[in-house]
Amino acid sequence: MSIFKKRVQKLLLILLPVIVFFPLIRQDPVDATEHQHPYIHDHIAAVPAAIQAFAEQQGKASSLDFSSSKGASGIDSVSAAPSSAPSDVGQWTQVYQWPLVAVHTALLPDQKVLMWDAWEFGASPSARLWDPATQTFTSVPNTTSGLFCAGQVMLPDGRQLVSGGHNGSAYGINHTNIFDWVSHTWSRVTNMNFDRWYPSTITLGDGRAFVFGGQADPNTYDHIPEVYDAAANTWTRLDNASRPVGNYPYIFQAPNGKVFNIVDDNGYSAYLDVASQTWTNIGLSPLFYFNAVMYQPGKIMMVGGANDLGKTTSVIDLNQGAPSWRTTAPMAYNRFLNNLVVLPDGNVLTVGGADNLSLVSTTGVLQAEMWNPNTETWSQLTPMQNLRMYHSTALLLPDGRVLVAGGGRLSPAVDYPTAEIYSPPYLFKGARPTITSAPTAAIYGQSITVQTPDAANISSVALVHLSSVTHAFNTDQRFIPASFTKNTGSLTVQIPANANVTTPGYYMLFILNSSGVPSVSKIIQIGGQSQPNPTATATLTRTPTPNVGVTGTLTPT
Repeated sequence: MSIFKKRVQKLLLILLPVIVFFPLIRQDPVDATEHQHPYIHDHIAAVPAAIQAFAEQQGKASSLDFSSSKGASGIDSVSAAPSSAPSDVGQWTQVYQWPLVAVHTALLPDQKVLMWDAWEFGASPSARLWDPATQTFTSVPNTTSGLFCAGQVMLPDGRQLVSGGHNGSAYGINHTNIFDWVSHTWSRVTNMNFDRWYPSTITLGDGRAFVFGGQADPNTYDHIPEVYDAAANTWTRLDNASRPVGNYPYIFQAPNGKVFNIVDDNGYSAYLDVASQTWTNIGLSPLFYFNAVMYQPGKIMMVGGANDLGKTTSVIDLNQGAPSWRTTAPMAYNRFLNNLVVLPDGNVLTVGGADNLSLVSTTGVLQAEMWNPNTETWSQLTPMQNLRMYHSTALLLPDGRVLVAGGGRLSPAVDYPTAEIYSPPYLFKGARPTITSAPTAAIYGQSITVQTPDAANISSVALVHLSSVTHAFNTDQRFIPASFTKNTGSLTVQIPANANVTTPGYYMLFILNSSGVPSVSKIIQIGGQSQPNPTATATLTRTPTPNVGVTGTLTPT
């Protein structure tokens, strides 16, 4: 009997009582130690999607009821934080009340954050823009589609592509929606070939969008990928590339031009050649129910989930001729549905996660942790105040801080219409370097001039793609170290030539000094036509400690 079949049989033995008794227990508070449910949105390679859809349908919030929400004054219990300075463990803001649970979030080129909530039927009236600079929300309702549990990714021109969603129950839709970051308006475009709920969507090196996975209904899963050409407004189905995967499969554009899928329903990691529609297995995946991130070009780290109760960390280098997974040092805490954020210094922050395999857990991890890709070890950071588990989101802001929000919207779990912002340790290590000017666009292989009075002390330059995140999977997140040379008052930065490494779209350009302190970033579009280097402007005003730039300070309500 295969390893996969043994795993499935073991899981089914656990899941059977869950399916039978879940409708009976959902009205009562959950004791996570007694009711563990090993089904998930983020990665269900070995678990039937119908189980997860059943749980969603049975546990959905009624009319977005906030009766079980935690507001700005709601603080979860927390163990003692490490007795260290912010320069070692960072610092959190207080909890801020928001008008929605941020189940989906995306950073736009105008530095606003697009977000929407859960369980809206036929439309998504909750969609809002949050402006970090003014601390305000603007309503941008979608009137045509229920976008809860859709796939999302940024197109090369900065528009947000949203694929699929649901019809109000456990049925997917084939809708394709685009949010225009310039006009702040939604538009319906050509439908997909398949109804999809919980699909993953990524940008390919040629600028097209690739969508994979999800389900049409509780008994029909989407194994055939398709590709969207925004210029032609057409979807092309890849019938010969059918492969059994779960909901929200972890897929990445690899440097070799192929799509890398971390695990399928048979437990294999594999490459897809989109042009020939052929798959190539590269070995068994070591983890199930995990989260993953491409922390450097072609290098992927996955962590959490079921193995070793969620502490296991594994890495793979797709730049190798025969890539294979290897296990590295584990996290300090068990985590399920935790978020991963790549920072400008290349370290990876993890926040949140339940401490057991349950979508409706009421217990989780408040302590943040940081992964160092050089030592491949984790260190503990200061804890946040609200639990961030299922349906929570986290993304890097242009000023180098991390927005963490949402969680809940699956009864009886607690809803969190709240947000917290984390300032990493590098914001407490002295003055920040500044970028006085930089191009707003560049083409592949181009050398650009970045004006900075701190050129002599710059040690690294990083490009970080703007984020699109839901269900703990950031489909846009990419960290690209850029080579550079120092000049008097400026840097000459080399834009990578490989579009499969630096997929076309918008990036945050950071410069970091010898202390590892990043600048406030400049937004640059890569892949389009280059533009002349602008003349230097006045130096940005630094803010008091922590050095977070010019985005302002949130005021709790």
